[in-house]
Amino acid sequence: MAKHPTPKRKLAKSAGRRRYSSFQYKTRKKLDNKVSLTKCTNCSEPRLTHHACPNCGFYRGRQVLDLSSKLKKKIVTKVSA
Repeated sequence: MAKHPTPKRKLAKSAGRRRYSSFQYKTRKKLDNKVSLTKCTNCSEPRLTHHACPNCGFYRGRQVLDLSSKLKKKIVTKVSA
């Protein structure tokens, strides 16, 4: 089994940080291009593509999420606390 080569000289901290920061920049740039938002057909709020709208609960023209029951639960817990 081959062994990894050992460094000949000590590497400065700034060199490692510089390499890591460029890696971070590249990965953030890739992730920014992956996320795309569209307008909801029902309420015109921005939402993720291929996901139900978190504001109104509609997806492809029909009600998928029942947000009224979640809203009631949140109101009841806030009043009792």
